[in-house]
Amino acid sequence: MSSAPHLLSEITGLGRRALAAALAESFLLVARIEFFDLRQPADADATLISALQAAGEADSPLLGSAILAHAAFIPGWKGQHDGAVERMRTARTYARRDEASPAFLAWLNAVEAEIETRCGNAQQALRLIGHAEDLLAGRPGNVGPAWFDWFSATRPASFKGTPSCAPIICRKHTPRCWPFSKSCQPTPASTQCRARRSRRGRGDRQEARDSLFAGGGSARSVGTDWYAMGTDRIRDVRRALQPWAELDCAQRLDDRLYGWQTMLTALQR
Repeated sequence: MSSAPHLLSEITGLGRRALAAALAESFLLVARIEFFDLRQPADADATLISALQAAGEADSPLLGSAILAHAAFIPGWKGQHDGAVERMRTARTYARRDEASPAFLAWLNAVEAEIETRCGNAQQALRLIGHAEDLLAGRPGNVGPAWFDWFSATRPASFKGTPSCAPIICRKHTPRCWPFSKSCQPTPASTQCRARRSRRGRGDRQEARDSLFAGGGSARSVGTDWYAMGTDRIRDVRRALQPWAELDCAQRLDDRLYGWQTMLTALQR
């Protein structure tokens, strides 16, 4: 995409805006792959800058908001709270300049919730997730522009399964497991949702086993649809199940998690 600025300089009017929007969407997709799949945050950050420049040329505040929210993940994953929150504040400002749907606003809450969790602020994360669920309550599925295809009404529940949030939820609701929406049945291509739905049982072996293989199997999916951060989440679950390592379900998980193709893919990244 190195020729993108040159292409834009050759076009004016509506054609320029349309091309700029397409470039912004393309850069955003590349950045998502770099960050979530390839675990290359520095490359993703640079790509997101190009995406934001293109979104500005397209005069698309909503697309700019999505780009900035993705950019917030990068410092957030490093525990750099102030930098992440500033980017989220800017993302919300851009969203107010456009007709952001409840689903889009809920996604912004979910993003910030994950950042707060990464920074050790689980209570704040739960508050944000609750707000996201309120925004989506009684509403249809994903409503927004065509490029906003990575979030749905079932997703906020998946954010409750992070290691920081889950113990708080368990104390409030049940001592047995991490609560997830039973309606969160991911599509075959939704590897990220399958990975996030993995949860750990707290003294309940059947719950742990069922969680690990729900929706077609989070562990099974990493061998065919590589998703680096999803694999990390599954490994976190496996470590939590170490007290039951002798059980057949835990050993079958090991067989899938450390299969030939999965390990080859991991080593090649």
